[in-house]
Amino acid sequence: MATELTQEQKNAIDRECDSYVAELLTGEHTGHDITHARRVKITGLQIAQREKADPFLVSLIALLHDVDDPKIFPDQEGKLVHAEAFLRPRIGELTDSILDDIAKISFKGTGATKPDSLEGRIVQDADRLEAMGFLGIGRAFAYGGRKDRPMMDDTAPRSSMTEKEYRSTGSTINHFYEKLFKLKGLLNTETAKRMASYRDSVMRDFVAGFESEWRNGSALEVENSDPSEILLDELDGSHTIIVPCDCVLIYLSGQPLVVQVNGQTVRVGRKNGEQRLISLVAGTQVTLTCPLDYTRFLLLDI
Repeated sequence: MATELTQEQKNAIDRECDSYVAELLTGEHTGHDITHARRVKITGLQIAQREKADPFLVSLIALLHDVDDPKIFPDQEGKLVHAEAFLRPRIGELTDSILDDIAKISFKGTGATKPDSLEGRIVQDADRLEAMGFLGIGRAFAYGGRKDRPMMDDTAPRSSMTEKEYRSTGSTINHFYEKLFKLKGLLNTETAKRMASYRDSVMRDFVAGFESEWRNGSALEVENSDPSEILLDELDGSHTIIVPCDCVLIYLSGQPLVVQVNGQTVRVGRKNGEQRLISLVAGTQVTLTCPLDYTRFLLLDI
């Protein structure tokens, strides 16, 4: 039936769907609101263009993928009541395949379930990309706070979970190990896999820094707005430091650095051939030999 619809009709249904979802998700503050659905749609359409998928179906699945989520509507017991109510009168027989895709998008403890259609798999990828990176970090803590979960505790992350266990309590930091760090390896399309690399590295850098500050009080950070300003007492005028303990230098952002480690050159940055992490043992001499304008990195005790 979707192929029989004119583009004008598809556009009208898409606008109706957006308004319908916005009303259903009014007051939702766990990171699953209408702005989330719209971002999943935008990312999904970007992937669909490269993967040659139907943008109309991608848009519908993306907008409707959370309108019956048990986290938001627990009384529905997972039945796709809201999605079906919107779709059935408008696209008829296509409704069942879209509902089947929506039912398979969620992580549910293992991430093993994949939608059957290309469009469904694209939306699953877009939804998982939304759970990664800077935005994913914010959404994780927003959801954890809403559910009264601790930011971090001494409980070890679970290596495997049933859907019931996945929905149960657990710290937000453990959520990174139990789900978010797994997402890059669970993506369906090559386009999404390329998009995931930076977002995955952002999360891992964040968790490393968070855990260090949680356990040790603070992480040692260097931020420079001028090459002559080195904001660490340990650095002398030649930008050299003898590291006082075993540590890891983590490049965060800014200009690439050329780092001399005991006389050997290491290029640090985000591009191919550049490292982002350098393990340093106590007593190592480190010299920063590139301009430090707008460069940020962490030196973490290990």
